[in-house]
Amino acid sequence: MPGVQLGLGEVASPQPKGVVLNFSVANTDAGRRALEAAGVVFQGETLLISGKVELAGFTDPDGHRLRLAGPAR
Repeated sequence: MPGVQLGLGEVASPQPKGVVLNFSVANTDAGRRALEAAGVVFQGETLLISGKVELAGFTDPDGHRLRLAGPAR
């Protein structure tokens, strides 16, 4: 996907470090496998939002929340 996309999500209550930076990938599973092989620990299973997106969340060493975002299967 060329360009930049901004996605906004809802939360029940604001949290510190509430921003989640998404990295667009062509294949969420392949991206996850590559990062796991490099030692990245993901937070749970990949989330599928049917017909929209797959999301795989992890944190950086400073605790910032990051996600891989790929097309839904």
